[in-house]
Amino acid sequence: MRAMLCFAVLLFSPANVFPQQIVINELYNSSSTNEWVELVVVSDGLDLRGWDLRDFSSGGTPQDPLEFLPVPLWSSLEAGTVIIAARPDSLIPEDFDPSDFVIRINTNNTDFFDGPLFVFAGSSDAIQIRDSSDGHVFGLSWGDGNEGSLSAPRVHFDQASASNTAASFSGDSLSRATSTDYWLWDNDSPTPGIGNSAANAGWIDSLRATVASVADGDDGTPRTPTLLQNYPNPFNGQTVIGFQTTDYGLVALQIVDLLGREVATIVNEKLSPGSYSRQWDAVGLPSGVYYYRLLTGGLVETRRLVLIR
Repeated sequence: MRAMLCFAVLLFSPANVFPQQIVINELYNSSSTNEWVELVVVSDGLDLRGWDLRDFSSGGTPQDPLEFLPVPLWSSLEAGTVIIAARPDSLIPEDFDPSDFVIRINTNNTDFFDGPLFVFAGSSDAIQIRDSSDGHVFGLSWGDGNEGSLSAPRVHFDQASASNTAASFSGDSLSRATSTDYWLWDNDSPTPGIGNSAANAGWIDSLRATVASVADGDDGTPRTPTLLQNYPNPFNGQTVIGFQTTDYGLVALQIVDLLGREVATIVNEKLSPGSYSRQWDAVGLPSGVYYYRLLTGGLVETRRLVLIR
């Protein structure tokens, strides 16, 4: 009976469902070197610091990886964030402000990336997302030379990639991301930064809509120290930051810029368990994206805020 039950579970379970944090949503292969990869963050609060993108040769040999540097921009990404890693000759303008859920950065920007710039081979290639332990996360490959380069989860196309076309995921769920039935191959109308179809755009919007805190217990009491979103955000001049602590101890609340440089310390004292709020006046700082981080009890939590003058 147990054997029959196990067989039934295997038979009726979705074949391509997998826990996932980030996937490739689109990839552009040009006739030159103006190429790019678009990623979609699926897991809220994703920390990409130390992760990398690894390209392969046309014969299936892994190349040196392009690493996400340990800077605040990559530290706490919200679900539904679209990241475009583009070669500098792609003509896609850089955008470091994640408040609109879109980040576009050139792969030669040494403030955020370290490593060689990928160049795709039309006959066969692969690109892989790896975590900070070099573990496979997701990948896309094509052609005979890279048929076995990537493990699951991945999507593979048997044919070569035509120049100046994209591989574009048009599906609306993770369960479809590994099936070529839900991809547009040799797509001559790529859409960097937005959905590749109505269904794909709706999926990305749904990821953004379900961003929610899971820090509270069933009774509403924080299980861990909690950093709340500042208000207002964006703000002009002054904003209020709330946080909650669960144990007596030293608490630090700091403001850092995109490169991780500390620009202000709002709290640096021992506090009892409870809820707190502090007003911050961003005097002397230019408009832009900043991060505020709470350090207490050996934990660090980070959120972003946007200053508009």
